[in-house]
Amino acid sequence: MSEAGQTSTSGCYEIRIWEALDERWLSWFSGLEISCEAGGDEAPLTVLAVRVPDQAKLRGILNKIWDMGLSVHSMIRREEPFYPSEDHHD
Repeated sequence: MSEAGQTSTSGCYEIRIWEALDERWLSWFSGLEISCEAGGDEAPLTVLAVRVPDQAKLRGILNKIWDMGLSVHSMIRREEPFYPSEDHHD
C-alpha cells in the first residue's frame, strides 16, 4: 500500500489478447515482450509482458488495445517479470 492507503499499480503485468497479432502490429507495442500462445480449442492469444511505473502507463497500453479493436482475455499482475515462452520478441 502507498502512503495514501491505495495499492500501487507499478509492477509487471501479463496481458493476454484474443487473436494472434502479426508483425505489422508489433510496432504499436514496442518495448513490450510479446509472444503468442496456441489457444487449443479457443482462438490463439497474444501475450504482452510489461513493466509499468504507474497506472497511467498501464492505461495507455490498455487504450492501445482498445484503439486496435482487440479484446482482452485476461490481465494478471506479477511480482517478477514473466515471459510465457522462450519465443518472445523485443
